[in-house]
Amino acid sequence: MSFILRLVNGLLALAQGLLWVRFALKLFAVGSSNALVAWVYKITKILRTPFEGIFPDLMIRNWAPVIELTTLLAIVVYALIHFIIGRVIRASEG
Repeated sequence: MSFILRLVNGLLALAQGLLWVRFALKLFAVGSSNALVAWVYKITKILRTPFEGIFPDLMIRNWAPVIELTTLLAIVVYALIHFIIGRVIRASEG
């Protein structure tokens, strides 16, 4: 496996992993008072910004957690990009 493919795989896997962490933190209504949680929210906001406004986040009445559909959409899109880039790089290597 080429260096470029490993780099792309690593970066996109990291992005997807952080987005899953964000989804879980929001689902369990974890506040951003903790430095690590605030960092995860800050980094993943950048990753999900292109998808904001497509779907509303779901909030259930009298329940603090949020189901972030935008984050789920970002995970799916990044997974597709990951798959496509991997196929293109493998095809170009022969």
